[in-house]
Amino acid sequence: MNKNKINPSYSIKILVSIIAIFIFSGATMKNTRESNGKNPEQHALNGRIYILNIKHFNGRKTFTPDIKMAMSAEQIAIKYLKMKEPKIFNSYGMYCKQAVGYVSNGHKTIRVNYIFNPGSRFTEKMLLNDYIVIEDGGDSVFQMEIDMKTGKVISFSVNGQA
Repeated sequence: MNKNKINPSYSIKILVSIIAIFIFSGATMKNTRESNGKNPEQHALNGRIYILNIKHFNGRKTFTPDIKMAMSAEQIAIKYLKMKEPKIFNSYGMYCKQAVGYVSNGHKTIRVNYIFNPGSRFTEKMLLNDYIVIEDGGDSVFQMEIDMKTGKVISFSVNGQA
């Protein structure tokens, strides 16, 4: 047996590890570049979905959406924004999302609160536990309600300008 031969499966594992390092390094460098000299941790919350488990929402019976339902709602939202709100769609990855479920007319509905670059104003604990309300903010804050039975956006609103 030749001791200088490398097991092919071992070579594949090494190659996969090297590729993973490059991918994760690129993501870190992207976050640093996007921060424009600011603290890169401010951008760590961007793109995340926070599923809220709250007892009441605007006087309605609530439920906690599971991951599958939240991801379905996100796909519906992305299609809607791409068609109707291209400016917001183009920066979609910079928004964090808070999702809360409620029942309306027997339909499960997901309300999603979108906040642009939340790490500069809110902590992860706040985003997980409190539905954030911002009165003004232009398109840096918007809300969408999605009927999960029909798969349609039933409400879309962008916060007013200050």
